[in-house]
Amino acid sequence: MRVGIPMLGNRVAPRCTIADRLVVITIARNQVRAQKTLSLGERNWDGLLAMLLQTQVDTLICGGISGTWKDEVREKRIAVIDNIIGTLDTAVSALTQSEQPYSSAGSTPSIIDCLKCQDRVCLRGESCDAAVHALSGTPDNTALRLIDAAMDVALENDRILCRMSELIYFCLEMKYRHVGLAFCSDLLEPAEILTAVLRRFFTVTPACCKIGGIQLNDPLVEHESTDFNRERDQVACNPLGLANVLNRASTDLNVTVGLCVGIDSLFTKHSNAPVSTLIVKDKSLANNPVGALYSDYYLREAQASEPLVGTDR
Repeated sequence: MRVGIPMLGNRVAPRCTIADRLVVITIARNQVRAQKTLSLGERNWDGLLAMLLQTQVDTLICGGISGTWKDEVREKRIAVIDNIIGTLDTAVSALTQSEQPYSSAGSTPSIIDCLKCQDRVCLRGESCDAAVHALSGTPDNTALRLIDAAMDVALENDRILCRMSELIYFCLEMKYRHVGLAFCSDLLEPAEILTAVLRRFFTVTPACCKIGGIQLNDPLVEHESTDFNRERDQVACNPLGLANVLNRASTDLNVTVGLCVGIDSLFTKHSNAPVSTLIVKDKSLANNPVGALYSDYYLREAQASEPLVGTDR
């Protein structure tokens, strides 16, 4: 078997067209017999396909690949294993051990992968066989009311409501009276505007992420960095305290505005009221994180190296 793996840095390229080189590996009897690295000059699909044919690759292992390109490769009698993440060593090790280098954490595939479904009966209004895994319990009356209200808002015919308007209509249909606003201190201005809008309809309790937070300049608190550019940076976020404050206020629904990754998870976990997100913080993309999924630059940034957490930057 001769395998071609488009690489970016030391990892499998998240998309074929942003790879900077192609690693060609010959495997026989579960052992690597030969390995060669070829530089990709122009990063485009035609160049990659030409190199796959030139090196007589019979299996392409890659990250993301469009359906059109996948069909084109298969027409050339090249098998495709896509949606793969990890380093080159991880992919090669999985191949030599006759295991699929799954894109999910570890080496075990998830029970359900809706992205790989070929039928998509759910999009035709039919129930799928995989649904049995989701039916672990029966929704209670509160859950059914939430679902009904959400569907009423989501299925409006003209599709003209923005997310903020959807939030208001949803709360009105649920007959919510008290809304909690859990906001990041970096998004103070949009939090003020949103609060003013919501108070036309509901009682609103806005609460900052740093409420009751620990002072980082306290000598009893260990922290790596002592370089604080702003006074408020000297107070750590307190998601549990934030949740407790809104729990004590007996809010009907809590709305998050720009909470950091991880902080939002803890807040949601400890909130007694249901939680809905209106704004997600993204400091590079004007709070529009979906933009990174359509940007070669940000995909390359995310996949080019090992995670920086816990290492020197």
